[in-house]
Amino acid sequence: MRVFTVFSKKQVKDYFKDVIYIEEEFSLTAALCGGLWTLYHRMWIASAFIFLGYWLLYLLLYYAQINNDIFKVLCLAFSLYIGSYAKNWYAKSLLSKGYQLKKIIPAKDLEEAQLKYVSEQLDKAIGATS
Repeated sequence: MRVFTVFSKKQVKDYFKDVIYIEEEFSLTAALCGGLWTLYHRMWIASAFIFLGYWLLYLLLYYAQINNDIFKVLCLAFSLYIGSYAKNWYAKSLLSKGYQLKKIIPAKDLEEAQLKYVSEQLDKAIGATS
């Protein structure tokens, strides 16, 4: 069972387009290309810190003359750190952009999470009108 965190703006017109579902898991894409992943999600400050982190690692390699194997381990550790926390950073970024945390939904996949959330919202809307 997976866990999805649901975010939306106050006014939602389309529950399949205006609502963002974040799966709470390790992000392999963010671990492999963290700076590009954060740029894609418009997380400018996180992108700057990731690029700065890799730049500092390269400075260690060339100017501090660290061992190449130690450099690889440090890069791997940094990438694993990015992959572990990327989804949390994205959630915080959404909150700062005016999104609200609506619900945490356990589901087997994204489609099931969407259906659960939409059906709950429809039930609330039907209950409010009757």
